[in-house]
Amino acid sequence: MTISRILLGLMICFQLLNSVDARPFKDMTVHHYARHHLCQNKKDFYDSLLEKFRSMRTKFAEYWVFELCERRNEILDKWVSELFDLNSDGDVDFHEQEEIRKRIQKMNAE
Repeated sequence: MTISRILLGLMICFQLLNSVDARPFKDMTVHHYARHHLCQNKKDFYDSLLEKFRSMRTKFAEYWVFELCERRNEILDKWVSELFDLNSDGDVDFHEQEEIRKRIQKMNAE
């Protein structure tokens, strides 16, 4: 192995270590969050719907989540914006996600 290959390997490792985000959740647009996070993890979407509308029947919430994720259109974006974008900036950031989790935990504890 030559020194240039070793240095190249160290540079690549250093770049990979610096690119890792320590936070479990990165800021993303409402559109991206809706399609790539919530429709993959429907339970978060379902729980937040029940938290927002406490009198909603669970079967209807379940149906609504599956229907919105199946269509994946602008209606999904509007619902996700209403439920998760607390400061209306078009992004769902780490702090908004943590606030939603706290609300859901509080609702489940009651």
